[in-house]
Amino acid sequence: MHLFVGGTFDRLHDGHKTLLHESFKNATRVTIGITSDRFVRTYKIEDYLWIQSQDKRRTNVIDWVEHQGWSIPYNIVAIDDPYEPVSSSPDVDGLIVTEQNRKVGEEINNKRRLRHLSELVLIEIPLLRDHHGSYISSSAIRQFDHFYLPDRLRQVLRMPLGSITTLDTASVFQGRIITVGDITTDTFLQQGIVPDLAIIDCYTRRKPYKSFDSFGFPKEIRVQRVVSGPGYISSEAFAMIRTWENDPSRLVLLVSGEDDLLVLPMVLFAPAGSYVWYGQPEEGMVSVLVDTEVKQTVVSLLEQFERRT
Repeated sequence: MHLFVGGTFDRLHDGHKTLLHESFKNATRVTIGITSDRFVRTYKIEDYLWIQSQDKRRTNVIDWVEHQGWSIPYNIVAIDDPYEPVSSSPDVDGLIVTEQNRKVGEEINNKRRLRHLSELVLIEIPLLRDHHGSYISSSAIRQFDHFYLPDRLRQVLRMPLGSITTLDTASVFQGRIITVGDITTDTFLQQGIVPDLAIIDCYTRRKPYKSFDSFGFPKEIRVQRVVSGPGYISSEAFAMIRTWENDPSRLVLLVSGEDDLLVLPMVLFAPAGSYVWYGQPEEGMVSVLVDTEVKQTVVSLLEQFERRT
């Protein structure tokens, strides 16, 4: 049986090794599909900056497979599309799946039927858990570095990511509201609008603005303190902002350092359709409608930052 097993295989871990082991155990030939850098940037944009390069992931898989000493022939192909190349490969007999991606396997079989190709046998492999009982995943293993702003980007970041505008309640309530900066946040609160997420540091232009208690946040709002900046985005800030993505409660991130650069991870991790508002010196406020295009812009900027712990 010719089996196909696909994945990103970032930071090759025991879960990946189990999938590969079961593939070789059940097959007479194996094709290993590894997502390309283009795939990751298109379909996993929020993870792109931290996922190893395609070349690195491919090398890790080859090294591990060769170390096992299997005599079964195998080859490695790049995955640029969620359903290809396996949905159009006539000589593949089966597909390794897990409970997380079985629906993708079923959709692949739907596409194969439309092409008059035989359905694949779906071999479901249980997900591996760690000693805490959580599923082993690459995202849990990744260690986020701090991102340091290079001098050459300072002028670039003075260009607004969105449109310079005034507070317009007609557009404000179309998505989740995120404010970055003290004056911007204060402007919303003075209009009776509590942001879903506010990021402040109680300073503006490196001078004290007002105390936290003076902002007038609702008493029930959740407050988290985070260290970040000036001149860098901390791994802690990245993690907190990403965690909030699926959190329905309102939150204030109270920054020790500087909040300016946190616009970037906020746009990267905010749900599509959200609005990120921040201040533009001497011009007013910038309103950023979060979509794939602006996320790609942020990734391009963050790629140019210097990363170190």
